[in-house]
Amino acid sequence: MSDETYTLKDHDLEPNTIYYWWVRTENACGHGSWSIVRFFRSACPIPLAPPRLRSPGDQQTGVELKPEFIWEPVDGAMKYTIEISTDEKFEYLVKKTTVDTLYYVLLQDLLPGTEYHWHVRAENECGASKEWSATWSFTTTPKGILSAPELLYPENGILINELNPEFYWKPVPGAANYRIQISKSPDFGTYEEHVTEKNYWKCTEEKEGKCAPLDPDTRYFWRVRAEDEDGTILGEWSSGHFNTCPTLSPPSFGSPPDKTDVKLNPILSWEPVDGATKYTVQVSRDSYFLSIDITRISNINELPLTDLEKNKTYYWRVRAERGTCIGEWSATWSFRIVDEVVGSGGETTTPAHSDSKTEPTEPPFQDEIPVFQILGFIADILIIGFLLMILVKVLKK
Repeated sequence: MSDETYTLKDHDLEPNTIYYWWVRTENACGHGSWSIVRFFRSACPIPLAPPRLRSPGDQQTGVELKPEFIWEPVDGAMKYTIEISTDEKFEYLVKKTTVDTLYYVLLQDLLPGTEYHWHVRAENECGASKEWSATWSFTTTPKGILSAPELLYPENGILINELNPEFYWKPVPGAANYRIQISKSPDFGTYEEHVTEKNYWKCTEEKEGKCAPLDPDTRYFWRVRAEDEDGTILGEWSSGHFNTCPTLSPPSFGSPPDKTDVKLNPILSWEPVDGATKYTVQVSRDSYFLSIDITRISNINELPLTDLEKNKTYYWRVRAERGTCIGEWSATWSFRIVDEVVGSGGETTTPAHSDSKTEPTEPPFQDEIPVFQILGFIADILIIGFLLMILVKVLKK
């Protein structure tokens, strides 16, 4: 080139980068020596915009003592610096730190009932932006105030079947313990009270001492509040109520009698239960009901059965229900399907649909013990023996 200046036109320099350069002269006879080496640094990109703050909100009150500070990203930013102060001029900083995320969480508690100010600025390879975000302020929750827990179970107004339910609620920030009260009176004139570190509680005599299952068919009121470790800072109560199911007695059997032979398609019947609106019947060839052949719901106190196998013994049981309320299972009765049933006078009856083909039949109904039942007894004995061995080892220690 013949000019005394040169402008880079077709090459983009990397931002914030040091470059070195020199020059030498040339003519028809050759070229001269290189000049002294000089260097320069390329400019930084367009200045970074200030971040937009998100949380805690400006002028927000009741902020927890370890809040999470959140802001929106800035194009080109590599990291962010946050300042937290008790004064608007940021002369008395509580915290100043630089992070590469869009949030920051304090590791130590702020002072309760105190106003704080905070702002953020972006940084890139050229350094920190000169422009801070807007300054937002917030006030931490006052000492002595803990929010009321949100009750989870039993849900308000629900009808529950269990008489020893587990009570659940959402944890409260800053709480060390929870006090739960259960009463039959809406004003909690008398109540049962317990304290727990967890956000749930269930009556366990070994741990709680005095506590008893709930009464059936009863409305209960319950409330929970959060407390600090010393019990000097008490939160607000949150209250709810629920009802327990009425007692549904196990049904008494009617027909067929226990351990009898019956023809195909028998009709099971039982005594009605006061308060029941429906019944669930289970039929199985397993006296433990580990596998169920039939499960049916009946709105009356009887149930016809079909498609049963000949020469097989079946066990059955029934329970009463009312809405979501479920009673205990009845005792287990059994019957056997046969071709002929011996009557009270010694005569036999044969189903009208029987043909000339006969199948091998079991002997008259006996108090036989199935193989799987024997195996169950053996398993129980082995488990008891194993537990006794552990107990002996513990006592020897």
